Amino acid sequence: MKNKKVLVHLHLYYHDQIDFMIKKLNNINNCDWDLYVTFNTENLSSNKKLLKLKPDVHLIKVDNTGYDVWPFIQIMKLVNLNDYSYILKIHTKNKSSMKYIKDYKATGYWWRDQLINSLIGSKNKFKKNLNILDNNPAIGMLCSEVFLFETEDQLPEDTYMLDDELKLLNFKTKSRKFCAGTMFMARAEIYNFLKRDVIRKSRFEHSGGSSCNTTLAHAYERVLSLAVDEFGFNIYPVKNYKLYFKLQLKQILETIFSIKNTKFYSGRQKDITILGKKFIYCLHNSKSEKIKYLEYILNNNLSPKSEYYKDLSDTTIDTKNINTKIIAFYQPQFYTFKENEKWHGRGFTEWTNVTKAIPQYTEHHQPQLPVDVGFYDLSTDKIMYRQIELAKQYGISGFCFNYYWFSGKRLMETPIFNYLNNKELDFPFCLCWRNENYSKQLDICNKEILIEQKLLDGDDEKFFYDILAFFKDTRYIKIDNKPVLIIYRPHLFNINRFEKFVKTLRTLAKENGFNDLYLINAKTFGYCLKPEKYFMDAMVEFPPHNLVLNKRQLNCSSNKNFIGKIHDVSDYINNNEFIYKTDYRLFKTVFPGWDNTAQQGYIWTDIFNVKPYEYKKWLSECIKWTKQNNPENEQFVFVNSWNEWDKGAHLEPDQRYGYAYLQATREALEETA
Repeated sequence: MKNKKVLVHLHLYYHDQIDFMIKKLNNINNCDWDLYVTFNTENLSSNKKLLKLKPDVHLIKVDNTGYDVWPFIQIMKLVNLNDYSYILKIHTKNKSSMKYIKDYKATGYWWRDQLINSLIGSKNKFKKNLNILDNNPAIGMLCSEVFLFETEDQLPEDTYMLDDELKLLNFKTKSRKFCAGTMFMARAEIYNFLKRDVIRKSRFEHSGGSSCNTTLAHAYERVLSLAVDEFGFNIYPVKNYKLYFKLQLKQILETIFSIKNTKFYSGRQKDITILGKKFIYCLHNSKSEKIKYLEYILNNNLSPKSEYYKDLSDTTIDTKNINTKIIAFYQPQFYTFKENEKWHGRGFTEWTNVTKAIPQYTEHHQPQLPVDVGFYDLSTDKIMYRQIELAKQYGISGFCFNYYWFSGKRLMETPIFNYLNNKELDFPFCLCWRNENYSKQLDICNKEILIEQKLLDGDDEKFFYDILAFFKDTRYIKIDNKPVLIIYRPHLFNINRFEKFVKTLRTLAKENGFNDLYLINAKTFGYCLKPEKYFMDAMVEFPPHNLVLNKRQLNCSSNKNFIGKIHDVSDYINNNEFIYKTDYRLFKTVFPGWDNTAQQGYIWTDIFNVKPYEYKKWLSECIKWTKQNNPENEQFVFVNSWNEWDKGAHLEPDQRYGYAYLQATREALEETA
């Protein structure tokens, strides 16, 4: 190999970290290397220490632009990359306020230390990394395994900016793996593309005090990693084995704690580590608040009846004088299908998550377990007879089925087609196309995309004819002979491409005997542009999206690791904060609660506790608002949802509240008629 020379770039924003950085830079060995240091503010003490470390260091003052990313690009433009084999990029990093990343505790300087130590934590570590690149020509980048993520799709602005930049660079890569934190070791040849004129300083934002994820610098944080795949290389995740084994021990101990049958683990002492025995001893001999919580988990009935519990009514609501239609969103993922078994394990359904949930504090309503309908299997339509019977009894007027469609590939479609094909299921319905990536949440910053959502050429006609049979069904909900179709997140698509899509759908609807389509987008992920911005007719609320509420403080025993948010919904409902003026058609939505503990466990959980009487007031006021603001043939109020059990959002009765939310729905309708 040629002269194995390494270009090291250090962006020194926080001068108080100079001693730490020099200590780590001293671990570079077994190669010739040049050091380039960029900084926003001059510090003579830092300069002296750097000159002592390496007399030929290049000290370059830069503007406070583009965080650490633009200074790196500036160096790439300055040097002849053909002189170097590899690049090492590091930078100072402020203290983190985040608590967990991929189940690792991540506070203080943990981010910085893990990123840097994976690269130059010791002389031996750097030498090993150098050898990996020398001996594996397919590897283009090394970075910490903890910070190797998939690009997020939560922020539309970020997605657009990244996609636009990849198009501008003419990148064809389909990879979405990137090194968060932008500290890595890579082949120098990869970054020749940064010399292009289109990548210029004037396009990068001034770096303020906040760390917004929607700047061009953050887009290039991803581009620097995606370039590895673009130019034919792979990213190698460097594992911190000490950290890895520490996490394994943590998970083992958590497993020991989770065993509820004391007789079981008392008979398995040989299988429990000495450390585990000490924890168990503490469990039975401590009276701390932490132990009170654990005793609650071990000893209590986890779904006691609430004071608001309601039994099944023996009468049915009279809807003769009720014009308002309550439409409940319906989740079809309660049966086994091959994709889920591939991704989550044989036999997996949404009930798998629902039943494994445990309370995170002593007032916590988990697990949420069904009564009446039971743990049903939606691979057949048998339970739908009972669901419709319940819905009609309490005043629900229809279901809105979540429909998962990916350029011709359907997911979870069996229950919906069973419904379509069984005309005995006499109940109105419509569809909500959940047009987003179908992902597996690994942690708050890391989603594994299982099926990517795209809008390809030909998808317009393909999508329309895929759902035309639903539109033609006499049970399908229509407004003025316009089938109602909710498109969950139209703003995820390019606006020009989506305009063509909508025009095609409307044209085909008219050709097939309808007056048009009635298209509705959901108010999600902070999106609140007017419907016409994306060529829609109306917008439907989709709480808890876009709710900004105070966080409730716990005054009870809890899991010490619980870092979820418990939102205070009471003031929001009691003060009618959900009532606001609009100059577009809006459909109001309420929910009977929200709690994604079943999916997220004790990390990054969002909990919205809505008591039945609060839900009734919320729904009643939304009905009144709808009567005042929407024409008679558009008197729809939505509920999120009929059966989203893994999110704690279900009108279907459970062990804690029984039929209380269904009863509250009925009373809200009767009292506002």
